[in-house]
Amino acid sequence: GPPPKPAAPPSGSLAGAQIEPLPPEIKVVLEFKSGPAATRLTKTVTVIGRAQGVADVAVPDDGQVSRQHAAVVFAEGAFFLEDLESRNGTFLRGERIKRVKLDMLAEFSFGSYVARLRKPK
Repeated sequence: GPPPKPAAPPSGSLAGAQIEPLPPEIKVVLEFKSGPAATRLTKTVTVIGRAQGVADVAVPDDGQVSRQHAAVVFAEGAFFLEDLESRNGTFLRGERIKRVKLDMLAEFSFGSYVARLRKPK
């Protein structure tokens, strides 16, 4: 039979949208409090998780991070944080989120990691 399809994001998901390069004037860095190096975002969908080669930003497995845990999505001129049905959840200001607008410098967490978006220095 045909090969199995990769698991699609939940329906109505922003992360399931067509992935395109970010507009050149959108300059944003994904920064972690500790652990992974800061990463310049280059696409409209950036997947964070522990799966090397699957996640755009792979973090060391701390036992709480899903293979594809969360996505930072640029849509309608703003950034959103979307949980990709992770087992242990994605949190913004301590509240578990499904999808939420993500302002610059707003800290979000998943597993033992804390991250935020900021403008490049």
